[in-house]
Order: sequence, then C-alpha cells, then structure tokens
Amino acid sequence: YDGHVAQYLGDGLMVYFGWPKAHEDDVVRAIRAGLEITEAVSKLASSTPLRTRVGIHTGLVVVGETGQGDASVPKAAVGETPNIAARLQALAEPGSVVVSERTRLLAEGLFDYADLGAQALKGISETMHVFRIVRASATESRFDAAHGEATLTPLVAREEEVELLLRRWAQAKTGEGQVVLLSGEPGIGKSRITQVLRERIAAEPHTRFRFQCSPFHTHSALHPVIEQFERNAGFAREDTPEQKLDKMEALLRVAVADVRTVAPLFAALLSLPAERYPGLNLSPQKQKEKTLEAVSAQIEAQSAKQPVLMLLEDSHWVDPTTQEALELSVSRLAQHRILLVITYRSEYVAPWVGQSNVTSLILSRLSRRQVGELVAKVTAGKALPPEVLEQILAHTDGVPLFVEELTKATLESGLLRDTGDQYTLQAPLPALAIPTTLRDSLLARLDRLAPIREIAQIGACIGREFSYELLAALSPFSATKLDEALEQLTRTGLVFKRGAPPDAIYIFKHALVQDAAYDSLLKSKRAQLHAQIAQVLEKDFSDQVANEPELLARHLTQAGVTKRAIRYWHLAAKRAGERLAYAEAIAYFRRGIELAGTLPDAPDVAALELGLQLGLGYAFIPTKGYTAPESLLAFTRAQALCQQAGETGPLFDALMGLSTFNLVRGEVRSAHEFAVRCVVLAERSGSSDMLVEGHRARGLTAHRLGQFGSARIDLEKSIALYDVAVHGGHASLYVDDPKVDALTWLALTLWALGYPDQALRCCAQAEAAAREISYPYSQCFALTAACIMHEFRREPETSEKYADALMALAADQGFPFWTMLGEAYRSHAVIEQGNGESQELVQLQGAIDSLRVAGALDPALSFHPFLVQAHLRWGDMHAALLSSQEGLRLVRQHSQGWLEVLSLRLLGDVLAHANGADIEAEKYYRESIEVARRQEAKSLELQAALALARLWSRQGKRKSALELLAPVYEWFTEGYDTLDLQEAKRLLDTLA
Repeated sequence: YDGHVAQYLGDGLMVYFGWPKAHEDDVVRAIRAGLEITEAVSKLASSTPLRTRVGIHTGLVVVGETGQGDASVPKAAVGETPNIAARLQALAEPGSVVVSERTRLLAEGLFDYADLGAQALKGISETMHVFRIVRASATESRFDAAHGEATLTPLVAREEEVELLLRRWAQAKTGEGQVVLLSGEPGIGKSRITQVLRERIAAEPHTRFRFQCSPFHTHSALHPVIEQFERNAGFAREDTPEQKLDKMEALLRVAVADVRTVAPLFAALLSLPAERYPGLNLSPQKQKEKTLEAVSAQIEAQSAKQPVLMLLEDSHWVDPTTQEALELSVSRLAQHRILLVITYRSEYVAPWVGQSNVTSLILSRLSRRQVGELVAKVTAGKALPPEVLEQILAHTDGVPLFVEELTKATLESGLLRDTGDQYTLQAPLPALAIPTTLRDSLLARLDRLAPIREIAQIGACIGREFSYELLAALSPFSATKLDEALEQLTRTGLVFKRGAPPDAIYIFKHALVQDAAYDSLLKSKRAQLHAQIAQVLEKDFSDQVANEPELLARHLTQAGVTKRAIRYWHLAAKRAGERLAYAEAIAYFRRGIELAGTLPDAPDVAALELGLQLGLGYAFIPTKGYTAPESLLAFTRAQALCQQAGETGPLFDALMGLSTFNLVRGEVRSAHEFAVRCVVLAERSGSSDMLVEGHRARGLTAHRLGQFGSARIDLEKSIALYDVAVHGGHASLYVDDPKVDALTWLALTLWALGYPDQALRCCAQAEAAAREISYPYSQCFALTAACIMHEFRREPETSEKYADALMALAADQGFPFWTMLGEAYRSHAVIEQGNGESQELVQLQGAIDSLRVAGALDPALSFHPFLVQAHLRWGDMHAALLSSQEGLRLVRQHSQGWLEVLSLRLLGDVLAHANGADIEAEKYYRESIEVARRQEAKSLELQAALALARLWSRQGKRKSALELLAPVYEWFTEGYDTLDLQEAKRLLDTLA
C-alpha cells in the first residue's frame, strides 16, 4: 500500500501514508494496511497469542530531517497528527483498528464502522469522535461508497450526454449492442452521469452488471469480474464454501441450463473448492480462455432474457486479464441487447474508437454560468456573496467535483452567515483552502512527478500562469533538464503550454493544482522563492513590472518585504485607476492598507497608509457614488494620518474628498468650509495643482450656496490656471478632470447670472475638454451639464438626447450613479414634451428616492422641481403642493441656495393654479424675486418676475406687471432665442 515506515518505537511502528509520495487514496491505503496487519499478526504461530493495535489520523504535517540533517536519523513528522494517531493507537483494543472522525469521513462508505463515541485523548484539549473499523464494506463502486445514502446534488449541464446514453440504450434494446466510451479528467462527472442513466432506466426490466476497477488490484486477474459475480450471487461473509457454491450455481442457472459445464470454471474464478465437479485438466492458458468465454456467455445469455446494462468504471486501473475479457465482449456484443459503458481518465487508451457501434463521449468542463447553477444547487438556492462565488469560479475551473467540494467546504468553514435567503460574509474573505476531500488527489498527481515536482512548485509560486523565460531564470536545473521537466508536466496534463520556448507560457490546468503545489512547500521555502522571483522581476523584467506592478507587489508581500510591497500595491492601484479598473484599484489599495496594519506605528508607515487611504476614498466614487460610506471612512482616516505624517499635500487631498462627500450629501456649508481650507492650503503652498483644484472646489460649493458671483470668480480662476500637460492627470486621482468640472459648474453659474448664450458655449467647451482627455467619468459630467442646461433653457427634446447619451456611456462604463441621473433627466424631458405616461413619473420619483437612500441628497433635491412640474402638467394639484412645500423645506434646511429661487417660484405656480390662493402665490413670487436679486441671479429673477407679471395681468394690474417685468427683460443682452425671454417679450408687448 506504499506506506513509509518512518520510525521504530519499541514494539511499535510509525508509518506515513502520503509521504514521501502521495496517492489520491492514502487514507484507504492506511486503513486497508491496518486491517491486514491485525489479521496477519493474529494468525502468526506463537506460544503466546500476538495482537496488534492500530491508530490512524489524517492531517497536514511537516516532514523533515532531525539530527541537524544527518541522513541516518529518521525523518520526523512535525504537527499534531502523529500525536493524535499515537493516542488513538493507545485507545484501541488489541486486534483492532481505530480512526478519527476526519479519517472516517475521507474513507466514507468504503468500510463498516463501530462508533466508539467522543473520547478524551491525552494531550489533546478537546474530545475526539472515534471509530473502530469493522471490515471493508461491500459497495458496487467508488462513487456509491463515497456518496452512500446521501442526497446527490442535481445534475447540471449534462442533459445532452445523458440523452445520448439513453439513445444508445434504446438501440441496444433492439438487439444492436452499443459501446459508449465515457472519458474525462478526475471529478468531471463520469460516475455521476452513469448514476443518472441507472436512475432513468430503473423502471425498465433489465439486468445490470457493474465492474469496478481498483488501483489496489491493477495486477489481480479479473478482480472487477470476481467482485461483480460475488455480489450477484449474494455471497455473505459468514457463508461456508458449500453455501457459496450453491449460490453460484443458482446464479448460473439463470442463464445456463447445464451449470456443471461451466461451474468448475466459475468455482476456480471465485476461489471456491471444486470437489463436487469433475477436474478441468486444462493448461493455465486454456483455462483462462474458457473462463473468459464463460463470463461473456453468461452475460450474453442474460441479454437474451432482458436487456443488459454493463458498466466498467475506472478502466484506467483495469488489470490485463479483465482487459482481455473486455475486448472479447466488445467484439461480440453487437448482436446482443447490451449497452456497455466504459469510464476512464485520459491516460487510458481505448482501442475500439471508430467502430460502428462505439461512441466516444469526452466530458468538458462547465462554463461560468453552469458553475453558478451548480453552486446554487449545493447552497439550496441561497445566494453566496459575489466575492465568494468569484473565488469558487476561479479555483475550480469548471470541474463539477471541485465546485461541489469547495462550495461545501466554504459553507462549513464558518466564514458565512445564513440570513435566510442568502449567505453573508462574517469577516473579510481569505483565500479559499483546498478541501480535505480533494487534497490527496491533487498531491498524488504532483507526487507522480517527483523528479520534476520542484519545477511545478516554482511555477506555483510565480502564479497560475508563468513564462518559460522567468522560470528559466529561477530554475536550479540545466536548460536541457528544464525542457524535459516542462515537457513531462505538459504531457501529464497538469499544465498547458502556449507557444514554444523561450517564448512559451505555461498555465496550470486547475487553480487547485497550483494551490496544492504551493501548499506542499514550507513557508520558509515559499518566502525564499518569492524573494528570488521579485529580484528577477526587478532586474530582468522591468517593462512587465512597469505595466503590472501588482506582480512584484504580490511576490514582495509573500517574501515578507512589507514596506516595498506596500509601495508597489499603491502603484498597482494607481495604474488600475488610470485604466478605469476601479474594482481592481480598490482591491490593491485595501491590500496595501492591510499590510500597513501589520507594521508598528511610525511616521513612514503613516505616510504609506495615508496615500493608500486617499486613493481608496476616491476609487469608491465611480463604483458606489460620491456618498459611499467607504469613501468617508477613508478620507477621515487620511485626515487623521496627516497629523502623524506631517503632510500638507495629502491633507489637501483629504479635505477635497471630504468637501465632495459633504456636497453630494447635501451638507453644502460643510462642503464649502472644507473647500475654503483647501484654497488656504493651496495659496500657502503656491502649488498650481492645488490652486486649480482648490478654486474649483470653492467655486462649485459657492454655486450651491447661491453665491453665483463669487462662484464665477473661483471657477474662472481654476480654468485659467489649468494646463492639460500639467493637470490632465488629475482625473485619475480626483475622479473628475478639474477643467471639465469647472466649465460645467461655470456654465450653470453663467446661466443663473443671466448669460444663457455664454453658458451654452461653456457646456460645449466642457464636452470638448472631456473628449480631449478621453476620460469617461468626466464625459458623463459634461453630458449631465448639457442635460441641466437644456432643461433650464426649456429645450426638453435636446435634453432627452443628452440623457440618452449619458445613460449609454454610464451603462458601458459601469457607473450606476450617472445611470440614475440619466434616467431622471430623460423622464423629465419626456414629460415636458407632453409624451410622458405614468411610468416616467414613477421613474423620476424612483430616481429621487434611490438617490436619497444612497445619501446623495444634493442631486435628489435638484430633481425635486422636476417632480413639481410633472404633477402640475398632469393637474395633480395636491401632489404638486406637497412636493413643492417639501422641496422648499429641504432646500432651506440644507442651504441649497441655488434652488431657493426656483423652489419659491414653483410653490407660487402651484398656488396660482389653485382657487382663491392668489395672495399666497404673490407672496412666494415676491420672495422668489427678492432672493434672486440678492444672488444676482438674473435668469432666475426673470422666471419669477414673468410668473408674477402673469398673475397681475390676469388680475388686471397691467401697469404693475409692465413695471415689474420690463427692467428685468431690458437687462439681458443675449439669449433672446430662449423661451423665457421670448415669453417675456410677448407678455410685455401685450401689456404695452
């Protein structure tokens, strides 16, 4: 069984299974060896009866030299596993084998157990559940043994394969015997498909023969055949030889009239005494031929009575004589009602491919969607957190067994909390560990390649994908030996090769194979290899490091070179942000922050974390909006770190972030205060970078306060200072390009101040600037400004076009915040054109509610007037009144001065439409005009004056209306094509 006798301990032995060479069934090998040892010792002739006790436990250990590397000293396994095994051995009764719960689970179904309950073991803090092995169980197949009575996960994405098998079964039932060669890598689902086939035809009359090949019997002649006939005959352990012969004859009579002609052959095959039959008197070769003939004849005779399903499983372990029997059956079954399904792995070569009644079926891996379906089956439909599902997808590579086992291991890990209809993470997600149920299988595949395992381990340290050039720089082997090793790795299917050396790229076939190779290294050796990889990357692969700094960051992290690793994680995050890969940028920033948290407090560590926190705060804005709580946490932490690090520039960035956050949340005064501090810092430093951003921030917050004059001064300063060659990279740091942003806000400011044509040109300049830098987030900002501008100009058709463009760009780039805004602008534009239905109003209200829930009160409030206008258009006066009153209250509560004039005027409009409310309407119109004059907001004053002039005109106060409206209209020097000025002119002509 390939166990390694590691130590002699007085009258005992310490035996390792899985070292120095792993097998996929080391647990089974250990238990079988234990059972055979206890049985063999009990049969030894001795004056004193001899008995043995065996204890078996399974776990990870470190095996290494003791005695300072003296080869004569036994290699010791370090860890708790040997200690527990020794305690189990002491617990065992003489002549018995005792195993731990973990060992029993890994050999589930293959043995019968006696439950010894929870036991206290010396030196072990917790009690352990212990079992005594009674005997090997009588199971038909490895698959049945592994799953027992457990409910199987429903089959996913194998309908076509099952249907093909059913079609071949239908053909076989008509007398056209069929062979299906079902092949694929371990865990791909071969046995599961045959299980489904058995279930689908269970109600049909048929006979089934199931032959299970075994890795323990690859040289045991006809072992699968013997096991199958013993099962069919119903042999029991307590049967006498005579009883077994009787059962054998009863089985043979089902298909053969005169059993005495074949009974001697089957008695010899089943190792039963054959005294009741005449001697065979045959040579060994002739006896084998007749036995194979009798076996085939027995199956064929059964098929004459009813169709036969033959399953030969795991034929990659078939013994030579069973292979001969198989070839005989395949050559004869074409005329019989037999379907033969042969399952095997890729290393087995089936010689019947191409024959007319032979179908080859190679199982492929599952797609991402199909893996998701299988995960949902395992979790009973409960959704996993996206990051957990992504790790399962990445690690399992579409192999169903890997998917099931890794999902189950994750559910049992304690990482997740069941909330009813989904699972949520209870803590940050670590890398998913290889399930114990798969570890032996994966290590066995590596250990079959012991001479070249080191190459696989170096490759695993590099990553899932590694280049020949980098591997050669790290390999201790000569070029010739390295080429041979890689060729062997490729032949075994553990890695795929793309291209030819020295330009070849190698990829581990499974992420879990890479994990197994990586885990088989000691931590000290891993750190050493990662340090070497980092050194080679910096020296010989500088171009690659420049493009993908996260590669070097990962290796420096694993090598324990923490501060340099943090710097490269920061660089990787910045590169990702420049490519608009914000999810990756966030992950890299967080990785750097996590590493910084492992270092002792010091000014240089604070400086490292400071840059990361600032980057993280800004990286959340495109993906979660300006009011992401994570951004606030990051900016607040950065502000605190500035005091530790004594940094001015980073403090400016932190204050900018806090200003933006507060602005969008509707806390305009706080936002303005932060912006004022930014300008002070900028003027003190003289930095053009800071001045451009500071004046922009102060200008836009002044605009929101309704201080349009000072807003114009700051925004024009920011634009004048801007140089694309110097400041064009600001977009990747502050999310918005300062020129595009400043032009946008300046456009809105100019319109408010009474310069509609200049405002429109400013919008066009913002669009052009955004196109020049090709930065999608700024392009969204410019399109939004155009939507607002044409809404202000009362040009809904044009506004709708810009809204459509905004939604298309936001959807393409994955910017949910801008998508919400685009939907709201479009809904209002459609309503204003008179084309709207109730769904547009629902969408508009939904956008406002979503923004408020997200904490983005500023944009939510900017849409409130649209809601009032929609209710007015559809004559819902009650809803219009409630909306206008609520809007005015919120505008004043949150110092949204730029909306105060509009909110007052709209409330006046609502009241002017109500019966008997003219006095109240006039009051709000007058107040609206007064606020507009204080703000120097001529466009807003014109709208309010026009509304009040209409009210007075309707009341017959024509002179008052003329005296109110004429001076406002005459102030304007541009924008005569706008509806506001055109309507004012018509009313003035009428009044005159």
